[in-house]
Amino acid sequence: MFDKSNIYNLRGTARYSKIFSGTPSDGFNTTLRFAKVSGNWQYNIQGNIESANYNPRDLGFLQAPNEVSVNSNFGYYHFQPSGALLQYNYRINAYYSRMYQPGNFNRAFVRGTGFWLFRNFWDVSLTAGYFPTENDYFVLGDPATYRRFVKRPSYGYIESSGSTDSRKRLYVRYSVLFSDFFESAPNKAYHAVEGGLRYRFSNRFTLDLSHRHEGETDYIIYAGREINNEPIVAFVNFTDVTSILSGIYNFTPRVNLTLRGRHYLSRVHFNRYANVVLNGNTINKSGTANYSNVNVFNLDAFLTWDFRLGSRLIAGYKNWLGDEEIISPSGKNNYLNNLRGTFGKRHGNEFTIRFIYFLDYNQLRKKS
Repeated sequence: MFDKSNIYNLRGTARYSKIFSGTPSDGFNTTLRFAKVSGNWQYNIQGNIESANYNPRDLGFLQAPNEVSVNSNFGYYHFQPSGALLQYNYRINAYYSRMYQPGNFNRAFVRGTGFWLFRNFWDVSLTAGYFPTENDYFVLGDPATYRRFVKRPSYGYIESSGSTDSRKRLYVRYSVLFSDFFESAPNKAYHAVEGGLRYRFSNRFTLDLSHRHEGETDYIIYAGREINNEPIVAFVNFTDVTSILSGIYNFTPRVNLTLRGRHYLSRVHFNRYANVVLNGNTINKSGTANYSNVNVFNLDAFLTWDFRLGSRLIAGYKNWLGDEEIISPSGKNNYLNNLRGTFGKRHGNEFTIRFIYFLDYNQLRKKS
């Protein structure tokens, strides 16, 4: 609902879920948001409640239920050209959440962002944020009670992202994030670096290449349970690398070929194991350090013919690295060696044909 001048609005949702089979349960999700959506100064505040048994997964996606949260944003937006800038804005975002059952603190953060769009249509943004110590109720795999948690250390981060003029033949984008865990975990570090470029060779042919590298030391993951059902966690160093090459060729305005190749590498080194006490702290325990090296490779191609409005014929081809194919982490385990190794393993292949035809009743009925 908007006011008559379209300056303020109020938005709300109410959802209900019920599971009949298996273990019956029901739950709900409600949100309420008030915002000022016009003018240079804009702000909003939103409350969200998700009950412990809310489950929309047959009809939607939900990372984790059982949450009560408040999210607020406040910013200054300058929409008119000024000097070397076409527009710019500065925003502050604050977030706080608790568990629905039990009503204990979960996580919070605050961050500030600046965005600048230049007259040559290049843009850049800069973000700085801080996360205090988090009580992670979801890592231990205990959705039945949500009474055990692990403390994650506080940290601050700074991130910069930007891109060139997307109207040009060559388009470049980037994002760089580094964090500092201060005294809470002085030997811990996290980074995420991503870059991409797109080149439009002609109105018919475009290629896009992107690469992302993410890594963290001493990250806490679930590692099973003791004989007495006490949870075990592992402290790991992980590295995730993703490369995507995609392109499109338009034979005609109605016929095009799209290609997408993706390689994903995940390397995890288990440093140590620990038990979790009731206050969320950990106590180191004996355990054998090991190493995980996972590769995922996919190649997709689709030839699409839009032969009339709403109707199309799609011929598809998919190629993927076999689920049980392992690339040994021995030797010099770097990204290029893993990528080369995927081509020497068994791959699956799939061909599909999809036909969609739109029937217009008005064209079928007899004209009077």
